[in-house]
Amino acid sequence: MKNLELINILAAGRALENDLKEKIRKIIANINKLSGNIINFEDFDMEEILAWGY
Repeated sequence: MKNLELINILAAGRALENDLKEKIRKIIANINKLSGNIINFEDFDMEEILAWGY
């Protein structure tokens, strides 16, 4: 039973992470649109940003 609970917790965590990544991508897209694409966000590593928390 504990293994199933752990799997469910990990799956929920992964879903939350994916949701946050999508929200961050939308924010970045909006910033790009508003700034006239003067910042190249393609240079930013999304995984590294999420790993460091900023």
